[in-house]
Amino acid sequence: MIRAYVPSTLPEVQAWYQAGAVPAGTRIDVVTASLRELHPGADDEELEFLATKAAEEVSTVAAMTSGRRRATLAVDLGADAATRVPGESTAMTTLVDVPVAAWAALFVDDLEWYAVDEIPHLQ
Repeated sequence: MIRAYVPSTLPEVQAWYQAGAVPAGTRIDVVTASLRELHPGADDEELEFLATKAAEEVSTVAAMTSGRRRATLAVDLGADAATRVPGESTAMTTLVDVPVAAWAALFVDDLEWYAVDEIPHLQ
């Protein structure tokens, strides 16, 4: 299993929640071999932070262009459930839907943390 961070906006995450899954083909950010090579002295926690920040940057752009709240969803999926985006150090694309049961947490705006079951109640 790998922890992945899905950059998005709050309304999009809420729509995925109602649908029951993040759809296949969605961009995610993860700790990749490429990221490890770029930061050889970093430990796992530092690498997870970098993957989270990469997703947050994409979320910020999405929020700025849509006028919606920034959201980054943390999910767990099998290592073979995503494919690497060439030329990117953290970006991958999901090959399968990621069901709500595999969601770990949601970070909104300045990394406010929410449990998955709180998603329908956020505004």
